Amino acid sequence: MPESKYVAIDGVRVHYVQEGSGTPVVLVHGLGASVVAWSANIGILAQKHAVYALDLPGQGGSEKPSDLDYDLACGVRMVVGFMDALGLSTAALVGNSMGGMVALRLAADFPERVSHLVLVSPAGLGRTVSWLLRLASLPVLGGIMHLPGVVTTRGLARAIFAQPGAIEPRVLEELKRARNDPEGKRAVVKALRSGVGPRGLKDDVMLTSALPRVKAPVLVIWGAQDRIIPVAHAYALANKAPQVQVEVFPGCGHWPQMEMPQQFNQLVLEFLKTPTRVGVDRE
Repeated sequence: MPESKYVAIDGVRVHYVQEGSGTPVVLVHGLGASVVAWSANIGILAQKHAVYALDLPGQGGSEKPSDLDYDLACGVRMVVGFMDALGLSTAALVGNSMGGMVALRLAADFPERVSHLVLVSPAGLGRTVSWLLRLASLPVLGGIMHLPGVVTTRGLARAIFAQPGAIEPRVLEELKRARNDPEGKRAVVKALRSGVGPRGLKDDVMLTSALPRVKAPVLVIWGAQDRIIPVAHAYALANKAPQVQVEVFPGCGHWPQMEMPQQFNQLVLEFLKTPTRVGVDRE
């Protein structure tokens, strides 16, 4: 991974890494993850682009203030603030899971800021999510689910990956570290409950109606064996929005960027050549 850097956004110290030069690409991880989620992608994408991967507040190496909401609006505000702080008036956004939901809402609310949009197993395109997330959203069970031994780190890996044996040791270590960090657990549960309830995704974070407001070309990548957010959302989107490029990776789980990095990186690099109506900064 590139050297760690930090920037202050709304008074919050945010951790990020940066590599490469050229047109900017901002990577936004999912719930309970960090920049480590992009460890198989940053170096390859940086051969053609200036790549920035940030830890959203409350996660990874970023600060975890107890008074932040950690909801969708907070995520959008922080990514916009990150772009402002680094002087990126426009960038391609790549978001995984919750990070995909943040990227989609940002692209809809600030279309002039996003040149290309890549959504990787994103939340926000359907109500159904895994029973694990729904149970964790409950007032009592949310705390219990984070106790050691209730949901093990390796069990979490089996939920994320179709082939958990292929997971890099440092990713397991990061998942373990996040599970043992009281401030991080508090932030993750708070973020989860802001968007998920017992019946699945809440109405105010359903974003299919936001897609028409996005000016940038859109690529959606999903794993066919995703156990967190079902691939059925990808197929439904392909039927409703034929202008969106939808790619499903067979034999792959919730993190296609790590489980099938070669296919992922090649697909994203090719997509980023797509002409866009939005101007893009260059380093």
